[in-house]
Amino acid sequence: MKVVEIETIKLKRRLKEPARWPTGVSEVKFLTLVKIVTDDGLTGWGPVYDRETVESVKPYILGQDPFDREALWERVGWRGTWQNRALMTTLSGINIALYDIIGKAVNLPVYKILGGAQRSKVKVYMNGLYFNTTEKIVKIAEEQLDYGFTAIKLKIGYPGGITEDVEKVKALRESFGYDIDILCDACRISWNADTAIKLGRKLERYEVYWLEEPLPQDDLEGYLEVKNALDITIAGFEGKSTRYEFKDVITRRVVDVLMADLEVCGGIDEARKIAAMASAYTIPFSPHCSDVIGTAASIHVSATISNFTIMEYTRWPPEWLWEDILREPLNFKDGCLELPNKPGLGIEIEEKALRNYLIR
Repeated sequence: MKVVEIETIKLKRRLKEPARWPTGVSEVKFLTLVKIVTDDGLTGWGPVYDRETVESVKPYILGQDPFDREALWERVGWRGTWQNRALMTTLSGINIALYDIIGKAVNLPVYKILGGAQRSKVKVYMNGLYFNTTEKIVKIAEEQLDYGFTAIKLKIGYPGGITEDVEKVKALRESFGYDIDILCDACRISWNADTAIKLGRKLERYEVYWLEEPLPQDDLEGYLEVKNALDITIAGFEGKSTRYEFKDVITRRVVDVLMADLEVCGGIDEARKIAAMASAYTIPFSPHCSDVIGTAASIHVSATISNFTIMEYTRWPPEWLWEDILREPLNFKDGCLELPNKPGLGIEIEEKALRNYLIR
């Protein structure tokens, strides 16, 4: 079996309402996909950075066997390019697409290829409580809890400062009690350690599940100071790439929960290596996810690692996930995503649906 075709498909859609967080705002959502086809007619899909980076690595992949994914990884020369975020994002998506093909070739879901599932479903938290009025946040949370979530994540870092952040958390607790988990995400805001500690101490009284990325990810000393000062769990580092960038974070135990994004860190293979490194230091692993293909791939990784804790599932704004490009939605029930039983990633892209968002 050989790769005979590599196509890049760029999509764009407008969100029904803007998504705002402390370090950005989005009114539209882009998604660039790679479609890899073999001479056996098998197709694999993955999220990539852009067409240019796909074209730059295409000569290394065309004519090659998808099963040789580790050899391809080395052939591309990733060691000299892993700090190039655009290229590493594309290599991550290609790795995911190759796994999709491999699973289809042997008629097995990816988690079987990875050594088998340690759990039949993975617990997820609802991501999507972006900046909004308190009333709207409570309303969205109520809808998502009614849908079946038992954990929800709130963006913090409001213009009103720590007081406003705490008010949002307080409103959620007063509305829904302590039977749900509330996660807080500061999105790598430019706080210092003292500010993060001050906020964390106020959040502890509301039994927040974790405080995510309260500092820029290059401030390892600051993270250690925050982590050691608080009882609340500190999570982060979704923006780092490959085991080499995660090495110091892990060996220095900078966070309580390690987050990695399969679409950024190097794909399925690299995410599992990072998770294995973290497990040697008894650090739990939590995949960060955005679009539906990355989420699907993360289900397989989450099911097969020993130190999995919880996974992201973006549900608001509803367009963010791109779930409508699938023939069938992901199987969500009672706060968990069920493992797929179909070959490969276990999802099928409805190519006709892509035409609605295609950028030519």
